[in-house]
Amino acid sequence: MLVAGLNVFGDSASTHPEATRLTVLRARDAALDETAAALIGLDPDAAWLRVDGVRRVRVTEPPICFTTLHIPKPYAAVVEEIGLSPGPVHALMERFGLRLGSVEVDFSACGVPDAQAGLLEVSPGAPALLISRRYLDEQGRVFTQSENCHPAPRFTYRATLKREV
Repeated sequence: MLVAGLNVFGDSASTHPEATRLTVLRARDAALDETAAALIGLDPDAAWLRVDGVRRVRVTEPPICFTTLHIPKPYAAVVEEIGLSPGPVHALMERFGLRLGSVEVDFSACGVPDAQAGLLEVSPGAPALLISRRYLDEQGRVFTQSENCHPAPRFTYRATLKREV
């Protein structure tokens, strides 16, 4: 099981330890209608690339999640960099001149979709945690969006909140 932490008041936007790798399964153009774009917080008029993959701690262990990313088409070259080294995709995007300003995170319960179950080595509909993130630059523009389906009990999300006096 992977335990990820969230540094709520610090400068860390990543919740995956640097030891994980995302393996890209496919990348393709994504045409988003207004409803889909609104649901995930993207501009429907922009050109997006959809990237699907699985994230693992080790190749010999089941994946910790299935990931779907939406990346602006002008930054499509970042796909070739994904998985070459451990770490989060947003850090790769910064190599292309984007600077992370904030991350919006939504958590919800879900069942593992049929199409992802085999890749995640679980039964279709198995309980999972769905984490959706919108990565915004310093001007508040979304430059990457991700959805991560984490089958239970492989992933625990832990946050520490501290009162400041």
